[in-house]
Amino acid sequence: MWNRFVFLIFKTVFGILAKVRSPKFDQLPKCPSRILIFSTAGIGDSLTDSVAIKALKETYPTSYITVVTHRNRRIVHDHNPYINQVIPHNKSPLTFLKTWSSIKSFNPDLVVILRSNDPDIWPLAYLANRSAIVSSPRMTKFDFLISHPVPIPNWDNLHGVEQTLEIVRSCGADTCDRKLVYTVNTHELISAEKKFHGWIHNKPLLILQLGGGKRAKWRDWPAERFIELINLLKAEDTFTLVLTGGMDQSQKALEITTQTNAIAHNLAGRVSLAETAALLKKSFALVSTDTGVMHLGFAVGTNVIALIHGNNPAHRVGPYDYAHKHQVIQVDAQYNSSSNNKASMSAITPQMVLEKIHLLTAREQTSFIE
Repeated sequence: MWNRFVFLIFKTVFGILAKVRSPKFDQLPKCPSRILIFSTAGIGDSLTDSVAIKALKETYPTSYITVVTHRNRRIVHDHNPYINQVIPHNKSPLTFLKTWSSIKSFNPDLVVILRSNDPDIWPLAYLANRSAIVSSPRMTKFDFLISHPVPIPNWDNLHGVEQTLEIVRSCGADTCDRKLVYTVNTHELISAEKKFHGWIHNKPLLILQLGGGKRAKWRDWPAERFIELINLLKAEDTFTLVLTGGMDQSQKALEITTQTNAIAHNLAGRVSLAETAALLKKSFALVSTDTGVMHLGFAVGTNVIALIHGNNPAHRVGPYDYAHKHQVIQVDAQYNSSSNNKASMSAITPQMVLEKIHLLTAREQTSFIE
């Protein structure tokens, strides 16, 4: 109810402003010196946006890039070396005024909105520079505030990386490197070495990400499937197993560890995203469904076995431009039903996942020998 009220207030106020002072379709600067980027969606989307941000910095290396992001996701952008400044933001009137003050003093000559779930982002972009706002109108009902709309008719068939690259291409920016960006710093690696020393130097780490939050539960792999996989891996005794996930996955992790006699180390709800990234950097592989941590695995360069539901297929959210580094197992959308979404992901069996683990292991050994 509150979000709907806020949306109506912003749409009414800025609808009037847009009629009085409409966004001007001026020519965009050829060499922008101050670029303001809005990237305020989830962790996975923020990591996907990192490629477009890299494209802007590579194309305009002398530009100063400021990114406005949700405060809970700022860590993603803090680990992006192509960004000069991060402004944290969240939904509140006070924060709106604070963010407005920050971007007003920045005085950007180019404003790019990559992804946003928040209605106040578009008004902030309008206040920042109504003559140089670049974005896709399909993402918002505030399209009347975009001075330079970018039509992307095939949006739904594009990978997330290509979606936002299309936006920045309209500004003359591009990159040949499509890999997601997240740089784990030396301090974090040393800290991970100390905190997880016994695990890291015992056997190769295999991280099992249990899920991705309360929303879109149909993407999760059931606890019983994780239990079956852990029992298969226990018999092989090749890896040190680690469970990761947010606080909302704590009960699921407890069920799994109880049923498997605590074979896997349980870190669900106990480590930060930065610690998870450092741990992934030290790991052999990650098994994950479509979560922010899956994208984090892509970004830091560990092997990833991505368990994907066809409702949000791999060609849109899976690994991109990584050759054989990652493996995908996808459940076709036909398995989905409103009454039994959980059963759909059950179609991915532990044996399927184990085969992918064996494939990555063989490739790693071949690469080592070469």
